[in-house]
Amino acid sequence: MRREVVPHIFECQPDRKRTATEGPARSLPMKRERKRLVAEAEAADEERVAGQPLALDAPSTSTAQIQEEVQQESESTLSKQKTIGVQVRPSFRSKYIDCKLTVAVQHSAVSPIRILCTDTATSPLKVKKAKTSLFQATSSDMYIDDKQEKEKQALNVTRYVIEQNPKFYLGVPNMWLPHLVDLLNGKTNLTKDNIYLTLMKIKLNDPFQRLGHMFGMSTGNASKIFAKTLAQLEPYLSTLIFWPPSEKIKYFLPIPFRARYHNVQSIIDCLEIEIEKPTNPIKQTLTWSEYKKCNTLKYLVSSTPDGFINFISIGYGGRISDSLLVYTCGYLDQIPAESSVMADRGFKVIAKYLHERKCTLVRPPSVSSSTKPTRAEVMESKRIASLRIHIERVIRRIREFKYLKPHSVINHDFIGQTDAVIKIACALINLQNPIIKQG
Repeated sequence: MRREVVPHIFECQPDRKRTATEGPARSLPMKRERKRLVAEAEAADEERVAGQPLALDAPSTSTAQIQEEVQQESESTLSKQKTIGVQVRPSFRSKYIDCKLTVAVQHSAVSPIRILCTDTATSPLKVKKAKTSLFQATSSDMYIDDKQEKEKQALNVTRYVIEQNPKFYLGVPNMWLPHLVDLLNGKTNLTKDNIYLTLMKIKLNDPFQRLGHMFGMSTGNASKIFAKTLAQLEPYLSTLIFWPPSEKIKYFLPIPFRARYHNVQSIIDCLEIEIEKPTNPIKQTLTWSEYKKCNTLKYLVSSTPDGFINFISIGYGGRISDSLLVYTCGYLDQIPAESSVMADRGFKVIAKYLHERKCTLVRPPSVSSSTKPTRAEVMESKRIASLRIHIERVIRRIREFKYLKPHSVINHDFIGQTDAVIKIACALINLQNPIIKQG
């Protein structure tokens, strides 16, 4: 012990891990002692076995009994001594992963390993596999037949519900459905199901996956049929949108128009349909509508006073103004001379364009925040508004086709098809009953 060091480990503290006289047990001497004891036990067993005579001729004693007695004596000797744990590792691998198998395959029927069977005629593996493949082929054929039968049933149900209520599913009046389908079938050689699918997409705007389930086809096939059929139907159905003669318009002119506005042959307004936001910044600017606060397509719609659609323009970006749209879409070329056009206050600029064609513009009087309108101006605004509302009712019928709803958000891939869709919708509206009932 060093000088000036206070002792802190004493022999009277047995619970301490270390004491001054007794250190920790060393592992190497203990291992040597265990090996010595094992060697002595094995030597004693060998001497004992060698000293005993083997009575081979004795009828009551056998070699197995002698070995059993020797084993019992050795176990009793080792039990008296200290227990020793010895790790014994096998010198061979498991039979499940051993590569050098010594099992001799005598016959394929009793072979424990199926892969070593060489007799293909009697191999149980081959027979079992053949049965499984036969069962799978049978089940797949049954599944295909069942699937085709269900698709036919779905198609029959779809045809039935469409023919029961064509106005709801296709937008076609009941009385016009058979004649219209037969006419289109004869002109375009399109099947009835393809015509139904296209018109249903325009009317209900169902996903192509649902239409494929209803008509018994895949989603991609339904999309291709819609694009192909739409291009063939549009030229024939667009012929239902035309400008009637002036004599016909005056003959069916509603009574409220006859007193002051008997020369009105067209009521115009614009409608907008929201589309997806384009990725191109220039297209984003051209389609942005400050009125709708989104990217839209804008169309000019014109109808006669009794609600017959006589003109529909192509689609323009929502940025274009109403007056510029009237000037560029070709509407002014359709107006007959010495006629009147009824519009809202936003079409004030087109008055000079109409004057060049010897036509007049009927619109509500302008208002100003600085001056108060007169009584005559207020009455004039009410009369024009009550008559101009008919174009709003026509636009409402167009909105019944869910493909053309204000916020339908048309996909980029279908923007080029929207012109054909709106023409088909307007053509089907002209087949419906008039907006104003003729008394």
